[in-house]
Amino acid sequence: MRLLIHLLLIVITYPLTTPILSAKSPPETSASAEGLRKWTNTKNQDITASLARITRLKSDKKNSEFRVDVTFKLKTGEKITFNAELLSKPHQNELKNWLKNNPTGIAKPSAPYSWPSKHNGSNTPKVEYVKFDDKRNAHLFQTTHFDFYSDEKLSDATISKCVAVFDSIVEAIDTFPMEMNTIPSEDKPRYQAILVSTQEKYMKMGGIVNSAGFFSPSRNLTVIPLRSLGIVKKGNNWVFDGKKRSFKTLIHELTHHSTSHWWGMPPWFEEGLAD
Repeated sequence: MRLLIHLLLIVITYPLTTPILSAKSPPETSASAEGLRKWTNTKNQDITASLARITRLKSDKKNSEFRVDVTFKLKTGEKITFNAELLSKPHQNELKNWLKNNPTGIAKPSAPYSWPSKHNGSNTPKVEYVKFDDKRNAHLFQTTHFDFYSDEKLSDATISKCVAVFDSIVEAIDTFPMEMNTIPSEDKPRYQAILVSTQEKYMKMGGIVNSAGFFSPSRNLTVIPLRSLGIVKKGNNWVFDGKKRSFKTLIHELTHHSTSHWWGMPPWFEEGLAD
């Protein structure tokens, strides 16, 4: 019921801030890069789509070269992303000019507006153990979107379960028809999160008594005690306790984390989305 109320408020408020175009509106023919219109590639092939966003990504972690990706939304609502160099030169120049006036790279949402009914996350999340980080006094793992720390060396199976939740939250919110742009890029740093094994360490990092986790915007960091996830120590290993496992707090805090770049978000919407 609470979620339904939040969604109704979104429907009521949204048209006051962003004009809703009719799904039957003809393709835009003006000089604007936004709106439903035709785009041409280097092979002189056309697609009818609306610009969603432009993202700069590092081509190679070992150098400073960048690749520019463009995301379009088709008339069906499906999104496609590809290298901007595949577009015709005139359209590449058009996007460059648009980006000068829109440095965030995020276009206004355009029709059709459809909320996803489900998100198909990765069944085998990619996670790489990097090193023991002396500064944080914790083990560093890297995932697609996160620098993920743990003060205890967790098993691959335990880490994978956590990573599935971490990366899926970012990707699921990114599918909302609001262009929330949660995927890290050169202009949007990777997320950072740390799991701590004791209440004492949790409190030293800023935790509140009886809380199950928190997100710190100033540090771009989510902090979660292992106990909040139902991770317990058995022998020399840290494993999930099936009866205690819960990702509720983690999902709530990661939602705050992945939408923290949206300055000025109304508190009722921010908390409703996290819930």
